[in-house]
Amino acid sequence: MTIEERLEKLERELSEIMARLTAPPPIVSQTIHARQFVVVDEQGRTRAKLWTDKDGPMLCLYDENGIRALLGTNKDGPKLCLTNENLKTRAVLQVDKHGPGLGLLDEHGKARAALQVEMDSLGMTLADENGKVLAQLRVDKNGQPALGLADKNNVRVVLGTNKDGPGLALADETGKAIWSAP
Repeated sequence: MTIEERLEKLERELSEIMARLTAPPPIVSQTIHARQFVVVDEQGRTRAKLWTDKDGPMLCLYDENGIRALLGTNKDGPKLCLTNENLKTRAVLQVDKHGPGLGLLDEHGKARAALQVEMDSLGMTLADENGKVLAQLRVDKNGQPALGLADKNNVRVVLGTNKDGPGLALADETGKAIWSAP
């Protein structure tokens, strides 16, 4: 190829590049219809997935270990699940027919702490590694609070208020009442 031929080729290529750079942007559709979108990183690994099926829409976010966050909704309501580095669910936030709730799970998937706002009450629950409730704080629809404390076997302390005033009850290790006021 002669120098003139090379120069002509370069001029053509440069002209094509300039035409692409100065061309108007392509027409962008305002709506995209699809059943699933998958976003991958530069290595081709899935990092996000958005889809819908008969149960409802779902969005998954991934890291190098797998799914770390899942957001979805179905007939029961929306739910957000968060996992740890071992892909065990550790937190769940959801809204269902009873109201919103937040659950915190241990590394074995056992619910250890929960916060609920229901139609007629709100509450917080703390449980041991076996799921046994050890502490529960509730406020009923009338605004009356109650706190219950338990050991591994029985409720041992109940403190609360009602329309008649405050009250406190204590129980022994078998759950038998040993003292109360009033």
